[in-house]
Amino acid sequence: MSKNREKKHTAHLKERQDHEHEVIEKSAGHHEQHLVEAPKGTSRMRFFLQFLLVVFLLMIFSITGPVMDALSGGGGGGDDIYMSWTSRSGERHTLTNMEFFQQKRNFAQLEVVYRYMNFGAAETGDDEDTARFLILEQLAAEAGVIAAESEVAETIIALWQSVENYKGYIASRRDLTPVAYEKLLRRALAVRRYLMLYGSGAREVGPERIIERWQLTAKEYSFDYVEAIAADFEEETRAALPADQELQDWFDGLPPFQKSRFNTKESMSADLAWFDPAEERTYEALFERYPRPEDEDAEEMAQNYYNSFSHVRFARPEPEPGEEGSEDPEVPEHDHSDPDHDHEAAVQAEAEAAAEAAAREKYYAFDEVAERVGVEAPIYYSMVDWLSHMQKRQVEGEAFDMQTEAISLGFQFERVEPRTREGWTDTEDIWSGRYLGSSMMSAPAGEFAPRVSVGEKVLVASKILERMPPTLPPFAEIRDGVADKWVDEEAPRVAAAKLETVRDAFGERPETGVFATTADRETFTAAVEAAGLSVVTRDYQRQFPRVGPDDPEPTLVDNYLRSTTTLYGMEPDQVAKAEATRDGQAAYLVRFAGKRDGDVATMEPSEAEQALLQLSSGAEQEFFSRTFHSNEWIKQEFNLALKSWEIPEEPAPTN
Repeated sequence: MSKNREKKHTAHLKERQDHEHEVIEKSAGHHEQHLVEAPKGTSRMRFFLQFLLVVFLLMIFSITGPVMDALSGGGGGGDDIYMSWTSRSGERHTLTNMEFFQQKRNFAQLEVVYRYMNFGAAETGDDEDTARFLILEQLAAEAGVIAAESEVAETIIALWQSVENYKGYIASRRDLTPVAYEKLLRRALAVRRYLMLYGSGAREVGPERIIERWQLTAKEYSFDYVEAIAADFEEETRAALPADQELQDWFDGLPPFQKSRFNTKESMSADLAWFDPAEERTYEALFERYPRPEDEDAEEMAQNYYNSFSHVRFARPEPEPGEEGSEDPEVPEHDHSDPDHDHEAAVQAEAEAAAEAAAREKYYAFDEVAERVGVEAPIYYSMVDWLSHMQKRQVEGEAFDMQTEAISLGFQFERVEPRTREGWTDTEDIWSGRYLGSSMMSAPAGEFAPRVSVGEKVLVASKILERMPPTLPPFAEIRDGVADKWVDEEAPRVAAAKLETVRDAFGERPETGVFATTADRETFTAAVEAAGLSVVTRDYQRQFPRVGPDDPEPTLVDNYLRSTTTLYGMEPDQVAKAEATRDGQAAYLVRFAGKRDGDVATMEPSEAEQALLQLSSGAEQEFFSRTFHSNEWIKQEFNLALKSWEIPEEPAPTN
């Protein structure tokens, strides 16, 4: 019985395997049919061969010779010579196609360090730049210039800031490994060092050139000038004040930002409810409606209140002048380097002075005001709950009366008419204070201020009733202020016009064009004095003289002469047109008295160093631009030949 069952089982397995093979063969045939779909009536093999022929013909007739050369290793066979040059020793060196393109690939991998390596404006994939690198590398090797492993590590940190950044860069480049890249870096660093050594001779600069360079920026100038202060011409200017209508027309023509200074200040009205700690009131109703949570830690609540508002509520009163503690304690000076000095006594004096200063802290300690804090803190936090509840009900659209609620909870209440910010922050009212003004300014009309304002005297909850934006009053109300502005703007022009009349003594004004005038010092002085004015000579100094910490602040004329660059392009004896300063404080008439080189004795060490740096850097750049950064020089100096120079350029495609 068991043998029959075994036979049946074996037959069943064979039948199942045959079925699976049949399915696989059908599936393979199915996929094969769909891999290449040939037109009906055409052999799939013939169609496939025709397709390959078309692709082959397209490649032959559409891919250019240079491209085929590049794909095959560049110009001919891999063993053909691509680059050749003659070294300093006279030996001729060559690289085959395959060798050169491998070096070209290596040089391209250094792209991120070109600038750091002083390779000039090198380009990735450029034959000339690759050849330059290889020639420089050989020169460095012949000169015995190498780069140490430690220099490679330092360079990696300098360029990538950290080892992690460097590893991330290597990981992002699938064509690089740390060992291969660091080998390339070491080659590049040797070239960089060779260039630095080679160019060091070009950086040598003599003292004469340093002085010459310094004097380009250290020219000294002398001026004769006449100063007219605008304030001295206000009375004369006000006498010419235009009629009101003309003055209003002038005001209407001002830019909006200038007219806005005459606007009224923003104001607002508000309802206020406040708690005055100085008054003896009961707040059972407040705590009944807004009780403190049963699990609230009273000591923690009090400490939080003190920490938040001690600078407002618990500041010590400022001592009157002459009272004890009104002046900072004197700390005795002592010299620790003096062996005869009593150091212990000095340290003790310092400790006593520090203790005295600590005793004069600006705020009371918590323990000193613990009783006051214990009264105020729960009222404040329940007041905050009340304000939050009113804000919530307002959002929900509930109608309620703040005044009624405030009084029922034990607070004082007042409806205050519109006031400016100053009216809310700096008045004799008990609730006035900077914190209230700041809180209210951030709330729109019809809404509550976002927080309870804690002031020096009271705690205030507020609701903004109406906000009045800044507006421009009727002209009659601002006429006097507008007249003052007109005078302020016109007085500098009047002063400049008076100075300008002096130039009439130096020639006749043309009907059109520029009135250019010259006068020697004697003629200039005579004309100025004839106008009832006086000449001041500003002796030779730079346009922007070096200013030390102990030097006086620049004067009006200092600022004018330094900022008016056109004066420094004038010729000797030339008299510039009189003009007012930009800030309108004065007007000046200036004569160019002369120019000279700066005194070398006044050259600062930092200026000499800067001149040396500029000259040496410029000399080195010029040297390299004529040598190793010049393709023509490299070509002639080393008899360089590149196969790419023999390949004619492809003509531009025409439409």
